[in-house]
Formats: sequence, C-alpha cells, structure tokens
Amino acid sequence: WKIHVAICYNWILVLIINLNERFNCQARNGVKYKFTLKLLYYFVECYCGPHGKCSFNDYNKVCSCDRGFSEIDGICKECDCGSNGICSFNEGYKVCLCDRGFSEKDGKCRECYCGPHGKCSFDDYNKVCSCDRGFSEIDGICKECYCGPHGKCSFDDYNKVCSCDRGFSEIDGICKECDCGSNGICSFNEGYKVCLCDRGFSEKDGKCRECYCGPHGKCSFNDYNKVCSCDRGFSEIDGICKECYCGQNGFCSLKSGVKVCSCEDGYSEINGRCQKCDCGPYGNCYFKNAKKICYCKQFFAEKFGKCIECYCGMQSWSCRFSSRGKKVCDCKPGYAQKNETCVEMCKSSSDCLNEGICRRFESGSFCDCGPYFSGDRCEKSEFCDHLKEKCEEIGAICVSTPWKATCECPKGKMFTPRGMCEDICDAAKCLYGKCEVTGKTYRCICEEGFSGLLCDINNNIKTNISIWGISLIVFCFILLVTMVGVLCCGFQNVRNNRCDHSKHF
Repeated sequence: WKIHVAICYNWILVLIINLNERFNCQARNGVKYKFTLKLLYYFVECYCGPHGKCSFNDYNKVCSCDRGFSEIDGICKECDCGSNGICSFNEGYKVCLCDRGFSEKDGKCRECYCGPHGKCSFDDYNKVCSCDRGFSEIDGICKECYCGPHGKCSFDDYNKVCSCDRGFSEIDGICKECDCGSNGICSFNEGYKVCLCDRGFSEKDGKCRECYCGPHGKCSFNDYNKVCSCDRGFSEIDGICKECYCGQNGFCSLKSGVKVCSCEDGYSEINGRCQKCDCGPYGNCYFKNAKKICYCKQFFAEKFGKCIECYCGMQSWSCRFSSRGKKVCDCKPGYAQKNETCVEMCKSSSDCLNEGICRRFESGSFCDCGPYFSGDRCEKSEFCDHLKEKCEEIGAICVSTPWKATCECPKGKMFTPRGMCEDICDAAKCLYGKCEVTGKTYRCICEEGFSGLLCDINNNIKTNISIWGISLIVFCFILLVTMVGVLCCGFQNVRNNRCDHSKHF
C-alpha cells in the first residue's frame, strides 16, 4: 500500500494505492474472501480562513490562528486582548484571559492591581477592588482591615470603620455582642454599654422598652416607673405631655384636665398667659377684675396695651385709638379730622387761598389745594421746595410769592458779580471808618481827620503837603537860577579867560 496526502485549494486529498496485489481476508466465521484493490481516494475540507493554518489530529480539524486571532466556528477571526492577555471565544462571545495584575476594560487587558489580597476589575471605567475577607480597599490596594466575624471593615480617610451586625457594636476595633433589643441601637462608650433607643422607647434593664409621653415630652424609667419630662409649655396628664403654657413668668399645671396658671408677683393671667402690667413709660398700669387698665399721660393714649403718643392739634378736645389701632380725633366745632389732626373746615371755595377748592370729604369739607400749596387754607407755598437747595448753594434764601419763588440775599448781604451772596460790609471797604449797611448798599462813617468815600483821605497830611510843596518850589527856583549863573560864568570864562564876577573874590 502507498498513502499519499496532498493539500489543494483548502481541501486535503488522501490517496490509497494498491499495485494490483491480491488480498485474502478471512472472516470470523471462517469464510475466506479474495479481492483486488487498485485505487481508493477521498477529499476532506480543511480551512481556517486567511489568518489561520488548518490541520488534522486524529481525523479532527485543528486551526492554528495567527496572533490576535482566535477560532470561532472553525474560522480564525480577530480576537485581540492586548499584549497582557489571551483572547478566545466562548459561545460566540469574546473572552479575555488576562495576566495577573491586569483586567479586561474596553476589550483589552489593562493594568488593574489591588494587591495580593484582592481581585481587580473595572466597572464603568472605574477600578473596583473585591478584597478578601479581613481586608478592605484604601488608595486602590486591599489592606488588612478586620472587625471580627460579626462586622464589615472599611476605611474612611485612612481611619478604620467597623459596620457591625445587628446586636453587635465596636469596642477596641472588634465587633462584639451588644444588644438593646429590636427597638434600639447598642454601642460602647469607654467600655460601657449604651442603648440609643427609638422614639417611644427608653432603656430599662439593658433593653429598649416602650416608653412614650407624646411628641412634646421625653420618657424615661426611674425604679421601674415611667417618668415624663415635658417640653416648656406642656405638662403631664395621664402619662402624656399636653399643652400647658402660661408664659415665661408663670407655672402651668393641669388639674382634672383644666389649665391653671400660677403667676409671679406683678403678673396676672390674661387670656391664659401671665402678663406683666405694663403700659410703657407714658402711663400707669393696673389690673381690675383680671383686666389690664392703662392711665396714660396728656397727649398719649392706649394702643394695644401701651401708652402711645396721640395728639390731634390745638383744635381737638381729645385723642384716642380704636380697637384696631386707628387714631381717632375729637375736634372742636368748625374743625374735623384730616390726616390725623383737626383741620378747619371750609364752607365754600372763597375760604380757600391760592385758587384752592372747597371739597366734601368723609369727615367734613376741606380746602383742596393746587400744586405747590398746602395748609388749612392753602396759604403755604411750596414753590421754594424745588429752589431751596440752589439758593443755599449761593448763600441766598428762597422767597416765595403766590405763584413765584426767587433767590434773595439775606439782610446784610448782596449779590456780587460772581453770582454769590457776600457781606455788604467788610474791613477792607472803609480804611479809617466804620461800614454801615443802608438797604442793599453801604456807606463809610469816617473817623475824625479823615474823609472820602472809603475814608482814605487824611486831612492833616493834605495841609502839610501844601506848605512843603511851596517851599520845595522856591528852593528849586533858587537852585535853578544859581545853576544858570554858574553856566554863564563858565561860558564867559572860556571866551575871555576871566569872569566879571572874579573881582568879588
């Protein structure tokens, strides 16, 4: 026999050739057969795709895939988990078998290490450490963290935290048995058991037992007896804290379910409150039949239990406040209340000045003034309200007439070319005299021996100047004649070498 195997176009050709040899075959039953086999052949397909090499192992097809590819359904398909893992397919799904210290993320084996005591994985791009029992994650590494068999250990800002099972509490870093019952939380404080009971329960014999005083009280046990500590303004009745408040200056109690106020000295119960009898600094207070009464001073009246200023002007008989706090004026005849004061009423518009109109209002007839006027009879002008500030800037005052307002300098001042009001008189205006204001100008009253508008002329100096002036003129004339004579002599000397006057020397 000769066997030939050839690969042709992804097929394997198996040839079995016999060179006309005869064979004798004997069956198990002893019968012999003779036959001649000349040629036996068959073809078997073997293809793994362009990225794999196909072969048979004991008649089984075997694909040897290139790196980055793996077999699925007899074909080498792309399957890459990176250089730190092996890729394969499992039921059609890609599976990455990553090296130690790596875990699959986005189809690749990426670095993911939680230490030797934890398994690392990724969850939505975040690293997740599944630590062994007795270890917990801190800074991405599973470190020893043990709270005993009845607690779960974790880290919070590098501090060990024990989350103990129900009925256990942490002491010295280990969860130990600590049971306050099903209605409270047990803990240790400096080695002592402490029960933090639910609302409506309180500790008794190391267990949280039912103890309720209502929402306005705190319940506790004292020698097996229930004790209610009620909030301010509440008192116990039938084991429940019920409202009972008399104010800060009284003690409240309930007798047969009825509220009773025991007030301090100087206080009395008014509408269920212990109130001080106080009408303020402008009145005297006292209680009469449990009712507060205020006697107020003149020009004051009671308003909400206090004496408040109440004045309606000189034309009122009295002033008071209504139960709602509204001011009420009792005015004299011919006057009625307007703007919380007694105002003179008008009969017709002729009673009103500056074109005011007499109108009927709720309380009476009054002058209704036009713009820029006020007063009972519209006698006050308000034109200066808009000009007053400007007048003050230049040192003037505002003067109003019925329909006009102007800036005028006050007495003793006058307008200057600079547009300012300045003093009419000052020390520089009358040199040797006294300045006196006359209307809008001034005059100088000169001292004795002085005259002129500004008292700047000295009458004595004027006479002396006249005498000295004449003397000076005479002296100058004589000096002039002498100088002329000297000049003539000098000129004649030049001509005659002599002077007619030399005989006198």
